Amino acid sequence: MPTRGELGFTQTYADDYVGWPLAPRKLGQGVYGTFLNPTTVWPSGMPGANVGYHQAIDIPVNDAAGPQPVFAIEGGRVREARRTTQRTPLGVDVPCGVVGLGHFRYAHVRPSVAVGEQVEPGAEIGRTCPGWWHIHLEELAWVRGRKVMLNPLRPGAKLGPIADGGNPAIAAMRIYPKSAETDPSPRILATNTIKGVVVPVALAFDRFPLKRWPKAPVATLHVYRARIQLRHEDAVVLERTLFQLDRAPGPTWRHFFRPLTRRSAPVAICVVRKPDDCAGRFWLRLWENGWDTRTVPNGHYALRLTVEDAVGRSASRTLSFRIAN
Repeated sequence: MPTRGELGFTQTYADDYVGWPLAPRKLGQGVYGTFLNPTTVWPSGMPGANVGYHQAIDIPVNDAAGPQPVFAIEGGRVREARRTTQRTPLGVDVPCGVVGLGHFRYAHVRPSVAVGEQVEPGAEIGRTCPGWWHIHLEELAWVRGRKVMLNPLRPGAKLGPIADGGNPAIAAMRIYPKSAETDPSPRILATNTIKGVVVPVALAFDRFPLKRWPKAPVATLHVYRARIQLRHEDAVVLERTLFQLDRAPGPTWRHFFRPLTRRSAPVAICVVRKPDDCAGRFWLRLWENGWDTRTVPNGHYALRLTVEDAVGRSASRTLSFRIAN
C-alpha cells in the first residue's frame, strides 16, 4: 500500500538545471511559507473543515532593496504571463502578476516574458512585487489529465541546494477523544485511562533558520516524513509510515488535528508588524480516521513518533499510556 503523500509517479523535467528563482541562484535560499500552511486569515482560529491549504512554498524577498529579478528554474515555453493588481496582506494594492513556465508557477511577480516565449533555465522572467516580501512558488504535474500540486522542497526536485541547517522537532504528543476533534478547546485525555475511539496527535515541525538578509523572517516548516511504532509491553504491534510530503497527503482533515492547528503569519505581516510569534502550529493526526482502542488488549503501550526533514535529519518522541476499556 503506498504511503500517503508519496509521489507515485516519476516527475520528469525539460532540463537538469538545479537552482533557485532568486539571486544568488546557486546558493541555498531561506524558506518561509510552508507547504500545507492553512490559508485562513491571520491570526486564525481553528481552520474550517473545508479550508484551503498552501500548496506551494514562499521564498522571502528583501523589499527594502527594491524589485529583484526572478529566474526560471526550468526552461520551456511560457504558458502564463499575467499582470494584475494584487492586494498585499498589509492592505496595499500593487501592480503584480504571475508567470507559468514548465512545471512551475511564480506568483507576486511582474512578468518580463510573454506567453509563447521560449525561455532557457536560469533566465530572468520578471521582477518581484514590493509589498509582498516573498515570491510564491508552485510545482505542478499532470497525471492522467489531472493537475497535481507537488512540494517543491521534496528531495530530488528542482530546488537546490537545500540549506536546511535546522533540526526537526516534536514539541508535544497528546491523545484526544475522537468526539473532540472539532471542538475549538478539546480536552486532553489522561494517559492512564485511555479508552474508546481516540485521536493521538503531535506538534511537529522543521526548523529552517537560514536568512538571506539580517532581519529576514523565519517560521517553522512542515516535516517531510513521519513514522509511528506502537509497542505493547515488549512487542511491536504496529509500525508504519504515516506520510511523505511529496504532495498533499490526502484530505487535510485526515492529516491535521484542526482544533490545535494554526497558520503562520504572512511574510509581509511578520516583517513589517513584527508580531511576537510568526510561526504556525502543525498538529499532526497520528491515526488518520481515529483509533478504536477496543481492537487491542488493555494494558500499557508506548507510541513512538519519528519525523524527518527534507535533508534527512530526524527527531523522535515517545508517548506512554494505558488502555483501560
